[in-house]
Amino acid sequence: MMQAAVYRSFGGPIEVKSVPRPKPTADGVVIKVKATGVCRSDWHGWKGHDSDIADHGLPFIPGHEVSGIVVEVGPDVRKFRAGDRVAVPFILSCGCCRECDPGGRNRPTICERQEQPGFTMMGSFAEYLALPRADRNLSVIPEGVSFVEAAALGCRFTTAYRAVVQQGDIQTRQTVAVFGCGGLGLSCVMIAAAAAAAAAGASGGGGGGPSPSAVSRQSSAAGGDGPAATAAASTERRSARGRGRPRKASPITIPRNNQGSSDAAINLLTGGNWHGGGGHAHSTDPTLAALEREHEEVTKVKNISKIVLGRHEIEAWYFSPYPQEYANEELLYVCEYCLKYMKRKRTFRCHRRDCHHRRPPGREIYREGSLSVFEIDGKDHRVYCQNLCLLAKLFLDHKTLYYDVDPFYFYVVAEVDEEGAHIVGYFSKEKVSAEEYNLACILTFPQYQKSGYGKFIISLSYELSKREGKPGSPEKPLSDLGKISYRSYWTHILLTLLSKHTEKDNLQIRDISEMTGIKTEDIISTLQSLGMIKVYKGQHAVFVKQDIIKKYLEQKKEMRLCNSECLVWTGPINSDSGRKD
Repeated sequence: MMQAAVYRSFGGPIEVKSVPRPKPTADGVVIKVKATGVCRSDWHGWKGHDSDIADHGLPFIPGHEVSGIVVEVGPDVRKFRAGDRVAVPFILSCGCCRECDPGGRNRPTICERQEQPGFTMMGSFAEYLALPRADRNLSVIPEGVSFVEAAALGCRFTTAYRAVVQQGDIQTRQTVAVFGCGGLGLSCVMIAAAAAAAAAGASGGGGGGPSPSAVSRQSSAAGGDGPAATAAASTERRSARGRGRPRKASPITIPRNNQGSSDAAINLLTGGNWHGGGGHAHSTDPTLAALEREHEEVTKVKNISKIVLGRHEIEAWYFSPYPQEYANEELLYVCEYCLKYMKRKRTFRCHRRDCHHRRPPGREIYREGSLSVFEIDGKDHRVYCQNLCLLAKLFLDHKTLYYDVDPFYFYVVAEVDEEGAHIVGYFSKEKVSAEEYNLACILTFPQYQKSGYGKFIISLSYELSKREGKPGSPEKPLSDLGKISYRSYWTHILLTLLSKHTEKDNLQIRDISEMTGIKTEDIISTLQSLGMIKVYKGQHAVFVKQDIIKKYLEQKKEMRLCNSECLVWTGPINSDSGRKD
């Protein structure tokens, strides 16, 4: 047995428990963990944002930034033996698929059969860790590099190495400017200094390591005052898992004992499966904060003036991060069926002629007259869902774009005629939500607004919640307009329900939640705003005010809601083992 940090539910407590000690695979080893880091990706996994952990199942042990000592060796291992000090990369690649075969693409960080501690397998927040594919992936830690330093290499340090050395192609006596000195930023400074470049770090990153100014002074001494060929190390990291997941690295700093340890770390990065991505840190330095504010202001200004979507020419409202070659266009053409975007009208005409799509991908789950709804798994239709997010951002001010759409379902509402299904709007929801959110993002496109589709989409999200038997709530915080829309919907549903209530019925808030799919806290806040709830002996009690209900029913307008009889849906796509993905 061994001790490990374990969580049994997403977002639940992490507890130290006794669990079975792992055994090595034939091609793997077991290491005694000597150092392990905490990364923002570990937080995402714990929150339920990672589909690999959901597929693996709970309880689960997180952790992937790790170093240790080999204590057991599988029979097929040739390069390692008990007692070796080893470092572990973020990706344990197979070495034989088309992505990571050295004779082919040689991109092991997007191996088709990759394994990852803390994601596809139990992680390093434990006394011992089993690691398969040892000969291909592990590296012996050189003398002069501590376990703590080595633990940082597999994730943040390889990310910085790729930014500075492989992408930045830094040369001796050049100058490297690093914006954001958290764990990744300080790693960039160390690597630049080891490469004999002058490294200038700016912005405090936090953590318990040396200040950015102190590290900058140390690093500059190792470099020089050569030509000011500057390189900015981007810290918006896409996961080395090959699915483009933006993750933010934690602000844990890496101890830097001397120049030699950085040199040894550079040498270690050239052995084994060590490839990097990017990361992110926000600046607290006044100068850089001003630059960040300037960037924020730039992105507030829309970069695309108008789009053509089907029969409609629509003015864009906000900035959307379309690829640079498509940005700053006066007019962008978007196929309403596959959502592919084009710059030229001629290209658009040819595409419309040749495009065989006439409806969104996924399965149709709702049909009421000419109105249809399609359920789309982001994992199965990534390009469509990414294009949908880019398109939606043109009309949403407060929307965070994630290139990794795998953790989401998208529900696209369309009007159907003889030509096809014309997109009206959509909403998205997380496959696994620790907060029990039933809606992440919602949009009705401008040409269909003020037609009741917003309330229809909201009601559909609650109808799905009722079918799942799990009351839900929209992702918080709500925008000002979102609060108005949801409060209007909640008021309509609750007062309509209470109007049919008789005094003989003993109706509790929990019963209302089960009947409507609305979470109890939303019910309580809505009834409080109507003055229809009081606390009696420590319990919330509903006081039905008939005058309020009568006045509302006299004034209420018809609301376009989901018809449950038209919904053909028993659970999300890819449901298995009683778990809804």
